[in-house]
Amino acid sequence: MYFMNENRQKNPDVTTGSLKRHLVRLTLPTIGGMFAITIFNLTDTFFISRLGTNALAAMGFTFPIVMLVGSVSMGMASGAGSVLARAMGKQDHHLMNRIATDGILLSILVVLIVSCIGLFTMDPLFRFLGAPDETLPLVKEYMTIWYIGVIAFIMPPVGDSSMRAMGDMKRPLIVMLVCAVLNAILDPILIFGLFGFPAMGMAGASLATIISRFVGMLTTLSFIHFHYGLLDFKYRSISELIDSWKKIGPRTYRLKAAAKAWRVKYIQPGDRWYQLARGFGGAIAVNRCKDCVVEDVTVYSSPGCASSVGHSEGVIVRRLEVRFKPGENRILSTNADGVHCQGNVRGPIIEDCYFEGMADDATNMYCRPNMVRTVHSPADLTVSDDMHLEAGNRVQAFDPSVGQFRGETVIVSAEHDKEARTYRLKLKKGIPGLRAGKDPGLVLHYA
Repeated sequence: MYFMNENRQKNPDVTTGSLKRHLVRLTLPTIGGMFAITIFNLTDTFFISRLGTNALAAMGFTFPIVMLVGSVSMGMASGAGSVLARAMGKQDHHLMNRIATDGILLSILVVLIVSCIGLFTMDPLFRFLGAPDETLPLVKEYMTIWYIGVIAFIMPPVGDSSMRAMGDMKRPLIVMLVCAVLNAILDPILIFGLFGFPAMGMAGASLATIISRFVGMLTTLSFIHFHYGLLDFKYRSISELIDSWKKIGPRTYRLKAAAKAWRVKYIQPGDRWYQLARGFGGAIAVNRCKDCVVEDVTVYSSPGCASSVGHSEGVIVRRLEVRFKPGENRILSTNADGVHCQGNVRGPIIEDCYFEGMADDATNMYCRPNMVRTVHSPADLTVSDDMHLEAGNRVQAFDPSVGQFRGETVIVSAEHDKEARTYRLKLKKGIPGLRAGKDPGLVLHYA
């Protein structure tokens, strides 16, 4: 029989009532919880710093692993909370029980994997992260205990997320406060050996963290079991457990398109859907070059463009093929253009090329002009850095508001301010009638 504790009915229904009141009620405990986590970490850092710089450096080497494991824990917590919130909205108590219980079991499985891998890879892993010989023993002293007790680090977020999914923000706050206060008490006792305890140093700091987290874990489990009655380890079959784990890591997404997105009407159930993870990399990149030739190249895939030509002159792209690799069932060849051309002085020439399967254009050529920001004098300007400029460039000044050229000159010097994203230009001869502006304003481009 599946049941819910009657006390659960005392929690507010977040689907009704004042939105502002719900936002305040949900936000303030979250801020308090994040503050408690900050105090927890600051306490560790403060007391460990009293052991010396090597101990503090060793603590720094542990952060990437702690953050990585924390990210995995928060991922499982978010998945469990999302599914449990929807189950609560449907009043599906059986699914709520399953997700809360099976989420905790999943965290235990992850703990076993993390602990085994971590304990046997400490030397190579932390040497790879750059830990020197004098620091590595301190890192291992801390992480050995941490890996053994990592269950207390991974499990509570899953349980706390389940409570938040039901609109209960106070109990997760209580859990985090308990952890922070207990850690602040245990840190000096176990690190420095107060009240008859042995001075354990880095091991004491790790043990204090695990004990406080373990008490927090017991507090979380007590709330979930005694207040909500969500823990239920009775299964009809092992497939029921596997199904819950699949729900925590869903592979189904709900898409919401804008009202005027006419392309939506062409999407049908069963269509293959690809979410582009477009990067800035490309198979071929030609940048700030002169008289280069890209010839006889085949590109099967790229996170961005197949090829890009930027801020160059006289480039030729000849017999470039962008196509699907034979024997593969890909829906795209590249995630962007076949040949992407930006800000070139002259060219490129593109000839005898073949393009298929790009997520964007076969060829794309454009130039962003440099907007005139400040006119210090007719021969002294500050312009935007949309295009690369350097001494010797011949440029024209164009006024887009009236469609007229104002003049042509040569850059004597170009001082680039990367923070302001501007160039300070000294011109060979001044251009009369210059004015600054944003849109429209005077612009410079290659002559």
